[in-house]
Amino acid sequence: MAVTIVKSNATVPTIPNDSYPGTNSYLFSVYQNVPFSMDLTFSLFDEIDPPGAIAITSVNSSFSTYSNVTFTVANTDPYAYKITVSGNLNNVITGESYILLLEDNTLLQAPVSNLPDYVAVVEWTLPGVYSQSISTYNFVVSDGVSNTNVNMSQYVYWNYEIGITNFRQAIAGGL
Repeated sequence: MAVTIVKSNATVPTIPNDSYPGTNSYLFSVYQNVPFSMDLTFSLFDEIDPPGAIAITSVNSSFSTYSNVTFTVANTDPYAYKITVSGNLNNVITGESYILLLEDNTLLQAPVSNLPDYVAVVEWTLPGVYSQSISTYNFVVSDGVSNTNVNMSQYVYWNYEIGITNFRQAIAGGL
């Protein structure tokens, strides 16, 4: 059986130089730590020429490795089964940190999301990569008799503007 997927109602940003290939095997790209949402409408067809539509009885969704992503069934039309994928991916792009001067004149390297009390920011270390493709979405499309597995990937990008904003807040926030 062949599965087609139409992506719509996306609340994702336009990402300059995005690597998103525009295929069924990829969700729209997102920025790390920025909420997103998109609808995926699944249709199932037999392999006969011309292809005939097959009624979908269910679509089961799973997402491994990262938390904070949910799947909501938006429409159970057997010929256009719609699921909304939404969430906020974090800790995909790692390595960003600050070196902080502490009150006792020692230096400490700390992740940007969990800063201790500090006197000043001495250095900002950017992540080693600025985008990463994650391959952790799985959908099982069923017609009640057989199942078709669909694995999807997604590009996640580090957001420079958010990084600058957080850096400016860190500079302003010392003791």
